[in-house]
Amino acid sequence: MDKWNTLNPEDKHNYLKKDLSMQPQQEEFLQEIKERHRLNKISSAKYKKQITMQKQGLSLNYHD
Repeated sequence: MDKWNTLNPEDKHNYLKKDLSMQPQQEEFLQEIKERHRLNKISSAKYKKQITMQKQGLSLNYHD
């Protein structure tokens, strides 16, 4: 409930307009959020470094 109170009125209106109480809309909304997070992760430098290390056959675990 605290997160809801911190949202600005425009964001509240947008969430209410999506009618997330209905299961299909809620699942679609959660998929959109997951996709946004995935795209942010792909564009991060840390993720790119991990992929480069994997391609070179290096361990991602620094304790090895």
